[in-house]
Amino acid sequence: MDNLAATIKKEYRYDDDKVNIDNYTIAYEKVANAAGQMEWLNSKENPKDRSFGTGAVSASLFAKAQIYKQATFNLLKMYQGSSGSNPEKCSYTFTYSGKNDELTRIREKR
Repeated sequence: MDNLAATIKKEYRYDDDKVNIDNYTIAYEKVANAAGQMEWLNSKENPKDRSFGTGAVSASLFAKAQIYKQATFNLLKMYQGSSGSNPEKCSYTFTYSGKNDELTRIREKR
């Protein structure tokens, strides 16, 4: 999300517009953290115990990931919409950070 926000900010001339994009990402980070904490509470075996519950960590991370995913999709829609009719600016490339053999297996499954 942050990389995409930085890319979008380059398209704007006025600092106020860039601040709005920063505020957007900060707000979504707060929502993601809150969602993660709530899911952590929801996934504990015993609500009175502050230790790890079954699946609490993964459920918390998944909730955060869902929020970040939606925020990124929203930014992509904005980026594509602000690009107008220039097709080169209407695309954004996600970079893969895994190992080459993992990427090869993913491509072979298609």
